[in-house]
Amino acid sequence: MNIERLKMLQEQVIKAAPSFNMMEWARPWGYMQAEWPETLVTNEPPPCGIQACLAGETLIMLNIAKVEKCNMIPADDRWDGAQSTIPYLAAEELGLSIEQKQRLFYLSKHGHGNGQYYWPVNFELEYNAAKTPLDRAQVAVRRIQHFIDTNGNE
Repeated sequence: MNIERLKMLQEQVIKAAPSFNMMEWARPWGYMQAEWPETLVTNEPPPCGIQACLAGETLIMLNIAKVEKCNMIPADDRWDGAQSTIPYLAAEELGLSIEQKQRLFYLSKHGHGNGQYYWPVNFELEYNAAKTPLDRAQVAVRRIQHFIDTNGNE
């Protein structure tokens, strides 16, 4: 587990607060909101036109991906551009095991969480109750800190 990169991710999430959304790996703003309107905490699209979760923000932070014309595209040959590979590559870059990847990147079993581990329920509830993108980002920062403090076990 690369603690230095996890701390960098905390800074990245706050910096990217307007586009932070744990229900999206990295997609144009509004992509999921037609199906799940509750994932939208603001009617204002982020400046970059894209939204991303912790895994997507990891790739952006490490310059593995870049945002261009409202899309996240590969910035180097480490990422093939497929949505399905984002969490695996991000986990590799953060030095996470499979279980740790699920604990950090899957908000709950009701979203993208197709594994058996998720955020602790208190963080999930706090995230879902957040009223602004910055509030959500701040919850994620606290969640990352808890993850570091428990050595990735929670």
